[in-house]
Amino acid sequence: MYQHLLMCIALHIDALAAIDATEASPELRVLDDFSNFAKKWVGRSSLRRTELNQLMVEFAIDPLVVLHIHGVRWLSRGQVMQRVLDCMPLFLELFREEEEMWYHKLTSFQFQFLLRLLVDILIELNKLNKLFQNDHVDITQIGGHLNICINILSRRFLPARGAAFGRGSKALWPFLETCSTSMEIEYPIADGGMRTYPMHLESVTGRAGTIEECKLIRAEYVQRVVDALNNRFPDLGISKLRLALQPQSLSCR
Repeated sequence: MYQHLLMCIALHIDALAAIDATEASPELRVLDDFSNFAKKWVGRSSLRRTELNQLMVEFAIDPLVVLHIHGVRWLSRGQVMQRVLDCMPLFLELFREEEEMWYHKLTSFQFQFLLRLLVDILIELNKLNKLFQNDHVDITQIGGHLNICINILSRRFLPARGAAFGRGSKALWPFLETCSTSMEIEYPIADGGMRTYPMHLESVTGRAGTIEECKLIRAEYVQRVVDALNNRFPDLGISKLRLALQPQSLSCR
């Protein structure tokens, strides 16, 4: 029983580490603002749902993706941001005419960069969560799992001078490769064509929207995530927690 309790605590600590870093990074609030807006927008009218259905066919997107956006409160933060990214071509196409303010934000390099960065980081934290949810986790291995997660985040997003930033990441690396030759977002459509949306370098966060400034925001945020994981999972704290949760320590005297 104490092992199960420890796993539950580890899961909450993992989530709190991500929250700590995000709350200390005001630049990422625009992503939360948009996910909340998208949830309301999707469910606002039957006409819009009809438009979405038509676009889902055009972009060959699974209807469940949009349904999950509408039910955003049931999902973890990582799933929410992944759904936002999956639905991006729908929002870009519809908001170009209907929501000009949000279309301007969505076509910002800064917004697209930060969205993909957050998706990739939450993918790694979710892997840690899944390990903690396993029924047969060896609690002595928590530190090892944590170190693997921190090493991956550091290697990909806090690389040594001269190393490629973001290499190997699922969402950000392909985006950066595309941006090295074109400042446009492209999405394939079902008939074999492409839809293209030009990006701009204006800010949507209060900080400059340049590529270099985005890299600074990235370094600050990832370092906060790593620091939060280290601070919430100190080796000594886990050892003491394990000892405190052992049956003999919990018995009444």
